[in-house]
Amino acid sequence: MGPVRYSISEELQFAFWKLNFTSNLPRALAVIAAIVVILGILVFVFEDWVAALTAMICIMLGGTATLLCIRFILFPRQAKKAWADYALIKEHVDLTLDEAGFSLVQPSAHVDAKWTQIVRWNEQDELFAMYLNSQLAYILPKDQVGKEIIDFARERLIKSGLVTKGKRRK
Repeated sequence: MGPVRYSISEELQFAFWKLNFTSNLPRALAVIAAIVVILGILVFVFEDWVAALTAMICIMLGGTATLLCIRFILFPRQAKKAWADYALIKEHVDLTLDEAGFSLVQPSAHVDAKWTQIVRWNEQDELFAMYLNSQLAYILPKDQVGKEIIDFARERLIKSGLVTKGKRRK
């Protein structure tokens, strides 16, 4: 299928960053919960309920505040700077897909990839992401490439063993 031409805007890159943040949020919350549970166990060992409860509340509030600061302050700034610094992301991309894989052609780059080289895929309303590793992905803007391209890519990724959105290849 294709070729179809698209480009990545600053807003789309930020949407990708938010998708990654949301995907990793359960792990961050699990770490905070584990720390709170460990402190709860320490209550039984030291029998200082006031100190343990205070520490648990501080960790929960501190962890939540940290996650909110990352999401609403740090991420927007980093995404804007990363997009401004990355010249290649601003170039148009010509995407071609077939049964075996896909090609991305830009004025400064050319990528040929097989569906089996993608380690996971994820999507949201604005984009479809095909991950090379835990953080890097080929981003396809849904409004520019069209539903048939996204459906074809999703079907090929599922056939290649990535049955569930967001789950890593084993």
